Amino acid sequence: MRNTLIRSALIRGTATAWTQQPQQQQFTSVEPPADPPAGDPPSDPPTDPPTDPPADPPKEEPDWKKEARKWEDIAKKNKSKAEAHDKAEADKLDATQKANKERDDAATEAAETKAENARLRAALKYKLSDEDVETFLTGVAADRVDDVAKALAKRLAKAAPAAGGAPAGGAGGKAKAGNLTDAVNGYYQQ
Repeated sequence: MRNTLIRSALIRGTATAWTQQPQQQQFTSVEPPADPPAGDPPSDPPTDPPTDPPADPPKEEPDWKKEARKWEDIAKKNKSKAEAHDKAEADKLDATQKANKERDDAATEAAETKAENARLRAALKYKLSDEDVETFLTGVAADRVDDVAKALAKRLAKAAPAAGGAPAGGAGGKAKAGNLTDAVNGYYQQ
């Protein structure tokens, strides 16, 4: 058996083999032979252990709980800053929205004032009553007020009584000059 252990160790290319002695075991160094014995079949060449050094030595795993606590503490410290930033952004947005609303309200008021001014000028120019202005010119755009007032004045002139006292349009003398509403009502009340 001893020869078998030595032989198998030599075939495998190991440098140490067991040798048995009656009462103790010893390690003995054995050199592999330069040429294999003639009677042995050729064996596979001995495999050497890899000589490449490890790519990276294993790094220590971070303590994830400790890392989580660290970032949680940082987040808690920054919470007040984040809230202040959010409030400032909201105030800024509110101020912007408020300014936009004020601008829109001012533009609407300016347009309404311009239209009212145009209605009053047209009433003076074409000698229209307040009732006619309210009834027929309210809601008309400022740039069209003069045209509408001019057409209204022409209709009022046609509805006014003729120079001989006979009403225009056959109203039977019930219409008052200068008021289109009364002229229309007088025309239909015949």
